[in-house]
Amino acid sequence: MNVMTDHPGWLHTEAGNRYRAVSVGDSAVLISTGCGAGGDTVIDVGGADLHVDIVDPDALAGPGDLVTPLKDAGTVARMANPSLWDALATAIMRQVIQAGHARTRYVRFCAAYGESVTRNASTAWLFPDPRRILSLSDDEFQIVGAAFPQSALRAAARTYLAHGDRWERLPPVDLVTALQTIPRVGAWTSRTAVADYTNDFALYDYSDIAVQPAARRLNPERAWPEGAPAFKSAWEAMAGKQLSAWTLLTLAWGIRYGKSDDRSAAS
Repeated sequence: MNVMTDHPGWLHTEAGNRYRAVSVGDSAVLISTGCGAGGDTVIDVGGADLHVDIVDPDALAGPGDLVTPLKDAGTVARMANPSLWDALATAIMRQVIQAGHARTRYVRFCAAYGESVTRNASTAWLFPDPRRILSLSDDEFQIVGAAFPQSALRAAARTYLAHGDRWERLPPVDLVTALQTIPRVGAWTSRTAVADYTNDFALYDYSDIAVQPAARRLNPERAWPEGAPAFKSAWEAMAGKQLSAWTLLTLAWGIRYGKSDDRSAAS
């Protein structure tokens, strides 16, 4: 089993195990990956009650040329982000930036201004909460290379403090719409945040430049239509009722085997 590490908060040890700080209610928890009894990778949630989905590519229906590499990669486990605030802020931090740079910026920002969490000799940091974001000066954003997302993070922090409790109770489809009331939060950011928070990747913007390149690399000889709208329609038709599983597994495959220079959408 593989653990999906699309969230930029995942760090790694010299041995290759992954770990990450997460906010669960009022608690800070450090979760980690390790080797299970059968040699599979497992997630140690540190005793917290977290939502982890196991997605098995053997259950996929669809073209064999696309199913086969996903099956070869194996089952994927993904932990849903327990914090809507972190999911929203993380999606903002990923706007218009290469995936590798987004990880660097996110971790640097958290290490500078977030709460640290240590367990088993590993330390990671939470993303600063909304009040902490609003207390930061322009210079503090600039120092850690976060001048670009500064205005969007401040707008998100103000709006989340006013509406976050209600948003957490919304159905996922309605949440996608609600998050777009925040200035500089568009469809890509809201869909990325809600997919991270719910693990429902049918809500993800699967026409974006993360899914498309991975889908095309699954079988470079397959002819996909050009352009985001045409690809989106073809992807929906191919995936059918398994849209979430297809999207999640393809993203996980792309992270593990694909390129890391894809840029996120603008908003």
